[in-house]
Amino acid sequence: LQAGPYDNLKEVALKILQNDVCTVPIIHSSSDDGSFPQLLHLASLSGILKCIFRYFRHVSGSLPVLQLPICSIPLGTWVPKIGESNGRPLAMLRPSASLSAALNLLIHAQVSSIPIVDDNDSLLDIYCRSDITALAKDRVYTHINLNEMTIHQVKFLSFIS
Repeated sequence: LQAGPYDNLKEVALKILQNDVCTVPIIHSSSDDGSFPQLLHLASLSGILKCIFRYFRHVSGSLPVLQLPICSIPLGTWVPKIGESNGRPLAMLRPSASLSAALNLLIHAQVSSIPIVDDNDSLLDIYCRSDITALAKDRVYTHINLNEMTIHQVKFLSFIS
Protein backbone atom coordinates (compact mmCIF):
# COMPACT_ATOMS: atom_id res chain seq x y z
CA LEU A 1 0.00 0.00 0.00
CA GLN A 2 1.54 3.30 -1.08
CA ALA A 3 0.86 6.59 -2.82
CA GLY A 4 2.87 8.65 -5.25
CA PRO A 5 3.98 12.26 -5.09
CA TYR A 6 1.33 13.27 -7.62
CA ASP A 7 -1.63 11.64 -5.84
CA ASN A 8 -4.01 14.23 -4.42
CA LEU A 9 -4.82 14.52 -0.71
CA LYS A 10 -8.27 13.01 -1.18
CA GLU A 11 -6.82 9.87 -2.78
CA VAL A 12 -4.27 9.47 0.01
CA ALA A 13 -6.91 10.02 2.73
CA LEU A 14 -9.17 7.43 1.10
CA LYS A 15 -6.32 4.89 1.01
CA ILE A 16 -5.79 5.43 4.73
CA LEU A 17 -9.49 5.10 5.56
CA GLN A 18 -10.33 2.22 3.21
CA ASN A 19 -7.36 0.14 4.34
CA ASP A 20 -7.71 0.98 8.05
CA VAL A 21 -4.08 2.03 8.40
CA CYS A 22 -2.48 4.95 10.24
CA THR A 23 -0.08 6.07 7.53
CA VAL A 24 0.60 5.61 3.84
CA PRO A 25 4.15 5.89 2.50
CA ILE A 26 4.62 8.39 -0.33
CA ILE A 27 7.04 6.66 -2.69
CA HIS A 28 8.83 8.02 -5.78
CA SER A 29 10.85 6.07 -8.28
CA SER A 30 13.09 7.86 -10.76
CA SER A 31 13.15 4.88 -13.12
CA ASP A 32 10.34 3.77 -15.43
CA ASP A 33 10.30 0.19 -14.13
CA GLY A 34 9.72 1.28 -10.51
CA SER A 35 13.11 0.11 -9.27
CA PHE A 36 15.04 2.18 -6.74
CA PRO A 37 11.99 3.56 -4.92
CA GLN A 38 12.58 6.46 -2.55
CA LEU A 39 10.49 7.16 0.55
CA LEU A 40 9.48 10.82 0.43
CA HIS A 41 7.01 11.06 3.29
CA LEU A 42 4.62 9.15 5.56
CA ALA A 43 1.12 10.60 5.13
CA SER A 44 -1.45 10.43 7.95
CA LEU A 45 -4.97 11.81 8.34
CA SER A 46 -3.82 14.27 10.98
CA GLY A 47 -1.02 15.42 8.67
CA ILE A 48 -3.47 15.91 5.81
CA LEU A 49 -5.79 17.91 8.06
CA LYS A 50 -2.85 20.01 9.30
CA CYS A 51 -1.83 20.68 5.70
CA ILE A 52 -5.33 21.77 4.70
CA PHE A 53 -5.62 23.94 7.79
CA ARG A 54 -2.16 25.49 7.34
CA TYR A 55 -2.71 26.52 3.72
CA PHE A 56 -6.37 27.52 3.92
CA ARG A 57 -6.51 29.05 7.42
CA HIS A 58 -6.49 32.64 6.17
CA VAL A 59 -8.83 32.01 3.24
CA SER A 60 -11.47 29.97 5.05
CA GLY A 61 -14.14 31.53 2.81
CA SER A 62 -12.78 29.44 -0.05
CA LEU A 63 -13.12 26.31 2.09
CA PRO A 64 -16.40 26.67 4.04
CA VAL A 65 -15.80 23.33 5.76
CA LEU A 66 -13.22 25.09 7.97
CA GLN A 67 -15.97 27.31 9.38
CA LEU A 68 -18.22 24.40 10.42
CA PRO A 69 -18.17 22.96 13.92
CA ILE A 70 -15.66 20.11 13.82
CA CYS A 71 -18.22 17.62 15.20
CA SER A 72 -20.43 18.16 12.11
CA ILE A 73 -17.67 16.91 9.80
CA PRO A 74 -17.34 13.11 9.52
CA LEU A 75 -13.70 13.21 10.52
CA GLY A 76 -11.79 13.10 13.75
CA THR A 77 -11.06 11.31 16.95
CA TRP A 78 -14.03 9.43 18.32
CA VAL A 79 -14.11 8.06 21.86
CA PRO A 80 -16.99 6.72 23.96
CA LYS A 81 -18.35 9.13 26.54
CA ILE A 82 -17.91 7.94 30.11
CA GLY A 83 -21.03 6.09 31.27
CA GLU A 84 -22.56 6.04 27.79
CA SER A 85 -22.26 2.77 25.91
CA ASN A 86 -23.65 3.78 22.50
CA GLY A 87 -22.56 7.41 22.21
CA ARG A 88 -19.41 8.34 20.32
CA PRO A 89 -18.81 12.08 20.79
CA LEU A 90 -15.88 13.74 19.14
CA ALA A 91 -12.92 14.16 21.47
CA MET A 92 -11.73 17.75 21.22
CA LEU A 93 -10.03 20.35 23.35
CA ARG A 94 -10.04 24.12 23.74
CA PRO A 95 -6.77 26.08 23.39
CA SER A 96 -6.95 26.81 27.13
CA ALA A 97 -6.82 23.09 28.02
CA SER A 98 -3.72 22.04 29.92
CA LEU A 99 -0.98 20.05 28.28
CA SER A 100 -1.66 17.40 30.91
CA ALA A 101 -5.29 17.11 29.75
CA ALA A 102 -4.17 16.75 26.12
CA LEU A 103 -1.61 14.06 26.93
CA ASN A 104 -4.15 12.15 29.05
CA LEU A 105 -6.72 12.28 26.25
CA LEU A 106 -4.19 11.06 23.68
CA ILE A 107 -3.29 8.13 25.92
CA HIS A 108 -6.78 7.17 27.15
CA ALA A 109 -8.46 7.56 23.76
CA GLN A 110 -5.55 5.73 22.09
CA VAL A 111 -5.43 8.25 19.27
CA SER A 112 -2.67 10.13 17.50
CA SER A 113 -4.29 13.56 17.30
CA ILE A 114 -6.99 15.76 18.82
CA PRO A 115 -8.73 18.75 17.21
CA ILE A 116 -8.32 22.04 19.06
CA VAL A 117 -11.53 24.07 18.65
CA ASP A 118 -12.88 27.51 19.54
CA ASP A 119 -16.10 28.27 21.46
CA ASN A 120 -18.13 27.51 18.30
CA ASP A 121 -16.36 24.14 17.94
CA SER A 122 -14.65 25.36 14.75
CA LEU A 123 -11.20 23.97 14.08
CA LEU A 124 -8.30 26.12 15.29
CA ASP A 125 -5.47 23.60 15.28
CA ILE A 126 -4.57 19.96 15.82
CA TYR A 127 -2.55 18.57 18.74
CA CYS A 128 -0.69 15.40 17.72
CA ARG A 129 1.54 12.89 19.37
CA SER A 130 4.25 14.24 17.07
CA ASP A 131 3.91 17.62 18.83
CA ILE A 132 5.22 15.89 21.96
CA THR A 133 8.51 15.22 20.19
CA ALA A 134 8.79 18.96 19.54
CA LEU A 135 8.91 19.43 23.32
CA ALA A 136 11.90 17.09 23.50
CA LYS A 137 13.77 19.30 21.06
CA ASP A 138 16.25 21.40 23.02
CA ARG A 139 14.80 19.84 26.21
CA VAL A 140 11.88 22.31 26.36
CA TYR A 141 9.92 19.80 28.47
CA THR A 142 12.31 20.37 31.41
CA HIS A 143 11.06 23.96 31.72
CA ILE A 144 7.30 23.39 31.72
CA ASN A 145 4.62 22.33 34.18
CA LEU A 146 2.15 19.97 32.49
CA ASN A 147 -0.79 21.24 34.53
CA GLU A 148 -0.07 24.94 33.99
CA MET A 149 1.01 24.96 30.34
CA THR A 150 -1.93 25.30 27.91
CA ILE A 151 -2.21 23.76 24.47
CA HIS A 152 -2.03 27.25 22.95
CA GLN A 153 1.25 27.96 24.75
CA VAL A 154 2.73 24.61 23.69
CA LYS A 155 1.77 25.16 20.03
CA PHE A 156 3.38 28.62 20.22
CA LEU A 157 6.58 27.14 21.73
CA SER A 158 6.68 24.51 18.97
CA PHE A 159 6.25 27.20 16.35
CA ILE A 160 9.12 29.41 17.55
CA SER A 161 11.62 26.64 18.31
